[in-house]
Amino acid sequence: MVDGVIERLKGNPNSIDSTEPGRYDKYIDQLPNLVLRWQQDTLSHYAAKIPRSHTSSSQVDSSYDVLSLATSVFECLNCSSIKDKTQSWQAGRTLIGWRALNGHLSCTFRKWKDQLEYSNKGAEAAQSLVILAGLSPQRALATDLDSLDYRFTCGNCEIGPTGRRGSRGHKVWTWRECVYHFIQMNRVEDPDHQTPRWNRLSPEMSAYIKRRETPGDVSDLSWSCLHCPSAWGSQEDRSRTIQHVVESHQIQRPKDDVDYTHSMRGPSSPRVAVGLSEYPTPEQYYCLRCDKPRGRLYAHQSIILHLLDKSVMLSLLLIFIRHSSNLLAHGRHEIRDPEEGCEYACIPLYDAHYPVS
Repeated sequence: MVDGVIERLKGNPNSIDSTEPGRYDKYIDQLPNLVLRWQQDTLSHYAAKIPRSHTSSSQVDSSYDVLSLATSVFECLNCSSIKDKTQSWQAGRTLIGWRALNGHLSCTFRKWKDQLEYSNKGAEAAQSLVILAGLSPQRALATDLDSLDYRFTCGNCEIGPTGRRGSRGHKVWTWRECVYHFIQMNRVEDPDHQTPRWNRLSPEMSAYIKRRETPGDVSDLSWSCLHCPSAWGSQEDRSRTIQHVVESHQIQRPKDDVDYTHSMRGPSSPRVAVGLSEYPTPEQYYCLRCDKPRGRLYAHQSIILHLLDKSVMLSLLLIFIRHSSNLLAHGRHEIRDPEEGCEYACIPLYDAHYPVS
């Protein structure tokens, strides 16, 4: 009876006589149990795909617990097969944890059981990041790593342009973006990414990078107001959605996932990663004389130029022109002989690596 109702409501709604008085009454009382049964079946189905070696039976009991682990990584075969030059279907290519998995079920429609597959490479990447975060792969939840909010670079990638003049380095990612990166590199069979290698940024460098980050999906037409009943039927980009919340609901400071949210059901543009400048010299020095000392980082030669007396700078004009990216920022403090620890300080780029060398 239950399965028959579900099939009639899902598969062929026309089989229910729309002219019959009280035509849905006999199904209403069954709906709570139907929803609960569907949820339990769905959780069990996906939990069964995860190898028992990736979980701890003493710590994880329910299917929900298993699917909440940071190493519970799935891929949507629909999204992975799409080659769209205008948008990247990134959301479905890396689904970590039950929240992401559940939010993507509608993408696969009636074939959901066949289209979402467990990713061994994704789990391998996630496990290495969990270890680098100092947690247990058998116990760490995806939300645990989200809360830590570390930033990483890939130890397998070669350095490349960072977007800053003359600077080269690595792209900086969240742990979820690292998992996505490793999956994609293995999808194209990149020989340098057979095993995961990561560098974890120091807290000071992470804070600096985060101040320069912007959401990558701000232009996607997949943002909705959580105060409107028809939220899922009308989606806009992030800025228009926030403007709507402010003007229509008189909320001056809307909050993500409280007043508006981003849907994971459609295409998602990858966030443009911030580059960590490492070559020719790392940008890891900050001025102790500025009002906002860590608002900007400099290479060693640039921080000296920033602090020097202008009379000394004239003799170094050639170097100044070659290396300066902000003429007005240099020679600001009129110091003839800047000393580290007094006028400027250095912060480390990284504080941990995987695998440990």
